[in-house]
Amino acid sequence: MRGVELRLQKLENSLNIVFSAVAQLKAQIDSLNSQIAKVGPLSTDVQVEEFKTVPLKEARSMVKEYISKNPSCLTSNIIFDLHLEPDLVLKALGELKKAGKIRSEEVV
Repeated sequence: MRGVELRLQKLENSLNIVFSAVAQLKAQIDSLNSQIAKVGPLSTDVQVEEFKTVPLKEARSMVKEYISKNPSCLTSNIIFDLHLEPDLVLKALGELKKAGKIRSEEVV
């Protein structure tokens, strides 16, 4: 009988530890839910950058002028600051580089 009582006592102690851990987790979840509620719902409004398309000759001119004013700019700077289609900027850069009007450096 004594062995059964000891096993029951150990089982009860283990259950108390588990119940305590579950209570702590519930408290943490409640705290997180409270913090989330304070932040409020996330906005699903995503602004999409609108890029314009211009004739390639005009794009070359715009890109060349931009680079002359911002000599160490990145391609992404040109695209976003001028609001030009990325493919158009890449094509303009390629032509300007081929013509020797600009040079590029690899960013490390």
